[in-house]
Amino acid sequence: MDYRKNILLIEFDRMLSESITLILERVGFSVIHVFKIEESYPTIVENSIDLIILDIRFNNCEELFFCKNITEIFKIPVVVLSTYTDISDKVLYIDMGVSDYILKPFKRSRLIESIVEI
Repeated sequence: MDYRKNILLIEFDRMLSESITLILERVGFSVIHVFKIEESYPTIVENSIDLIILDIRFNNCEELFFCKNITEIFKIPVVVLSTYTDISDKVLYIDMGVSDYILKPFKRSRLIESIVEI
């Protein structure tokens, strides 16, 4: 199976981003990392991004708006990582167009499985 995808990781925590990047690169994905949503737009325009992984930190309008824009305008699938366990949060993000909503902590196989299925 061909796992080559260019992934943009938007992760605010440096240690977690390094861990996720290492896991994904070992499987064969190419990962570009940014710390903030606003840093992601130039990266999306300048690179051929196949998938975005977004860590939801504040569960705010900026994150929702980003998901809606990316899926509707750029047509790039988004996988959300979150500590918010309320089902209404998951439904809200799915309604905004995200492809998957993964609760933290998660097994690496769960993340890889989600990416491969998209």
